[in-house]
Amino acid sequence: MHLLSYAECRKSKLEIYIDILRVAARGTCKPTMMLYTVNISRALLSKMLENLEGWGLLEQKKTKGHSMFLITEKGKRVLNKLDTLPMKTENYEQEKRCHMALSTSSNAIEI
Repeated sequence: MHLLSYAECRKSKLEIYIDILRVAARGTCKPTMMLYTVNISRALLSKMLENLEGWGLLEQKKTKGHSMFLITEKGKRVLNKLDTLPMKTENYEQEKRCHMALSTSSNAIEI
């Protein structure tokens, strides 16, 4: 009997970057929306947005005193390439179980 916890089911940085790009690809959005959708800390999101903007994958717009992010053409191309890559890692089976566990339980699941 093995219990999977949230700590064992963390996303890789690459997966988080891809999630952020996916959210931005849906349309211009505020950082708060990304924060809740991607489910990471504000500090980590801030650093990752800074990186994505520096790489030319996201663009920040200020409207009515609010920061908004939109995906650039380069960001769309990169996201498209990343989405076509097989994301099987050595921990693929555990990651698959984690996603199943998190979608069916609020804390942990028995496997």
